[in-house]
Order: sequence, then C-alpha cells, then structure tokens
Amino acid sequence: MITEEHLAHILKEMDYHLTGLANEIDPQKFGADGIIIDEQFFSFKYVQQKAATLKHHIDWIRVDMQEDGA
Repeated sequence: MITEEHLAHILKEMDYHLTGLANEIDPQKFGADGIIIDEQFFSFKYVQQKAATLKHHIDWIRVDMQEDGA
C-alpha cells in the first residue's frame, strides 16, 4: 500500500513535469498556436489546457489528503 508521504512525493513530481511540459509548448515561444504533423494540427494551447486540468486534479488530491488527515 502506498504511504501518504510517497503519494505526496509522486504528486509533487507530476506537478513539476506538467509545469515543464506546459512551459515547453508555450505558443508564445513559437509564435504560433500549433504545428502541422502528418497533415494533422497539433495544438499547443490544447496540450497546455490538458496539463492545467491535470495539475488541477493533482491539487484536488492534495486538498483531499489534507482534509482526510485533519
């Protein structure tokens, strides 16, 4: 069974990597909202939105952990 400490560490790592991903695909860095790959549009904004959603879920888990421990 996973410990709360281990889960907190995993959530911190996930948060760190999602932030890095969102920063790497910042449309302002490229001057475009996305690129064409094999005739398909890859949207930087879409991936940033999904990263933000995942970060929100991570924060939600952290809050639940704090409330459960209170």
